[in-house]
Amino acid sequence: MNEPGVADKLKVLLPHWIEHNDRHVAELRRWRRALHDQAPLAASMMDMAITQMEDAGRALAATARELAAKETCRGVHPRAV
Repeated sequence: MNEPGVADKLKVLLPHWIEHNDRHVAELRRWRRALHDQAPLAASMMDMAITQMEDAGRALAATARELAAKETCRGVHPRAV
């Protein structure tokens, strides 16, 4: 996937994916609270899923930061990229 424009496309897509993931995490937290008294083990398992989704969000944000840093470097030192 070294075609031109991939980084530019991802700069648009990544913020959307991050926001979308954050909405899912918030919704899972609401359901987890509702589930807590009825099925504590299931609620605990949902906690694991929430943690993994939060990790995914951090990885997506790190990807976005890396792409932004590469863009900054390209403007200053074109051969450094």
